[in-house]
Amino acid sequence: MKRFFTLLALTTIGFTANSQRLLVEDFNYATGRLTDDLIGANVSGGNWQTITDTYNKWANVVAGNLTYPNYFTGPSGTSNQLAIDSLITGGGKVEDVFRNFTAVTTNTIYASFLIKFGSIGNLSTNTQTGEYFIAFTPSSSNTSFRARVFVRKGSAANTIQFGIAPFSASLTPTVWTTFDSDPTITHFITFSYQFVASGNDVVSLFIDKPYSVAAPAPDATADYADGTTSIADLSRIAIRQAVAASPVANIDAIVVATSY
Repeated sequence: MKRFFTLLALTTIGFTANSQRLLVEDFNYATGRLTDDLIGANVSGGNWQTITDTYNKWANVVAGNLTYPNYFTGPSGTSNQLAIDSLITGGGKVEDVFRNFTAVTTNTIYASFLIKFGSIGNLSTNTQTGEYFIAFTPSSSNTSFRARVFVRKGSAANTIQFGIAPFSASLTPTVWTTFDSDPTITHFITFSYQFVASGNDVVSLFIDKPYSVAAPAPDATADYADGTTSIADLSRIAIRQAVAASPVANIDAIVVATSY
């Protein structure tokens, strides 16, 4: 299971971290459909909402959970995980979902999560875009995805690469990590969005970084360049899975915070 704090020292660290946390999502729900879209089971009790309602396959909580050394959240004894999928063969869409947190308008906001891939055969080999699957959104829109985290097939067989873009890949090109990652293990991913007074907001991506109090050097970083598409706030985390190159994977232990 995801780790509990068991020592006083770790508990103290936990209280410090929690004071800066805006959201912790361990999927402490029953298995079943995450939202109430089209009379779904709504196992999240309304915590998660559907971005649109044109889907015929939905986001589902499934049994089990993911762990990563020294990454502590707050799972219950029956904690589960979210299964994400890609476009259905032969047509049809898969549900995109979001969850709210207190809006952030200044400094830097971080989101961390665990992910393990089920298969990578459908991932894009496009050297520029790949496909994004998790991001922030502002209070003004459920679909204006910011700090988009991308994945594609890696340069070597049976590997993957992660990337990040501030906004649309056509407006703010994706910046990729310079190394391949193993899709068969659980990865600890952190991404961030830094509000910059000049308007050239910056996004960063950290892959499997060991615990540290201060943010380490990112594995990829990008900015808006001209500042024209920067935004006023971020208040939601969204999971997107409605295209053919979206990953088939499980996501767990999401934390949104104002510090690394």
